[in-house]
Amino acid sequence: MSSAFIQTEAFIYRFRKAIPAECETARSIDRNDSWSKIAEYARGDGFKELAEALEISRNRLAAEIHAHRYGEQHYTTM
Repeated sequence: MSSAFIQTEAFIYRFRKAIPAECETARSIDRNDSWSKIAEYARGDGFKELAEALEISRNRLAAEIHAHRYGEQHYTTM
């Protein structure tokens, strides 16, 4: 499994522990929604940092998948 994926999931977990259960972002995380859906709710709830981090991670993961598929070397750090 990709380190970008693992790091992002850990970030989401830590973030979830710090926000109120009543907000849409928390509900989205609890439902295990996609990163894009969580980011959408995060923007609406004012959690810009989370939304941006999820977009960056999604792009990094897509680049890793592309590189793996086409035999390119691609390294990411978070």
